[in-house]
Amino acid sequence: MNRAKSNPNIPARFQPNFSGLFPSTKSKRPIAYANLLERDFAVLLEDDRDVLTYDAAPEPLIWSHGGAKWRTAFEFCYRLSGERRILAAVKASATIVKFRLAELYRAARASAREAGFSDLKLFTEHEIRAMPRLANAEMKVFQRRPENHDVDDFAVLSALDMGGGRMTLGDLRQRCGLEANAYRAIVRLIAEGTLEAVDPEVLLDDDAELIRGRQP
Repeated sequence: MNRAKSNPNIPARFQPNFSGLFPSTKSKRPIAYANLLERDFAVLLEDDRDVLTYDAAPEPLIWSHGGAKWRTAFEFCYRLSGERRILAAVKASATIVKFRLAELYRAARASAREAGFSDLKLFTEHEIRAMPRLANAEMKVFQRRPENHDVDDFAVLSALDMGGGRMTLGDLRQRCGLEANAYRAIVRLIAEGTLEAVDPEVLLDDDAELIRGRQP
């Protein structure tokens, strides 16, 4: 039996090559992906505060180039504030070069805007898997939990406040008293926006400096 045809969460585009489902909090449903590069892109969208919601396999775009008409199913569509919708192509760089997709997608951008999208963007593994951004996003996204963590939250935030409101992750782990559960509690608070790294580009290891976040 074809797994894709038996699951209503999986669009038709994935039926020949379905890989998995990503549990999206923003979209409030599982997001299908065809390969790990698409899964990694979904992780980045899930972690990006500017992204309100997103979906995989939007309706194919009809466009023209070189006297020919094309019908292209792009990988993602995501929405930013101000009702801005972005159509996203997620491809391996080798595929981009082999099929000259960068040139073709530049030609498709005007049609995407005519169809109501703010832009059409191309993403490869070079942008998606840049470190430490992806590593940090994975740690935050996969540490989110629906349970109530009021006691752990109080321990971490009290330790931070007693330390002057700015502390390395390692020091906060030591001072909050949660022992083996400390790292998970801290990263979850970062994922929720209660804490944030002073420098968002650093890896979330013991040397990363943390402060209270913009979101409560």
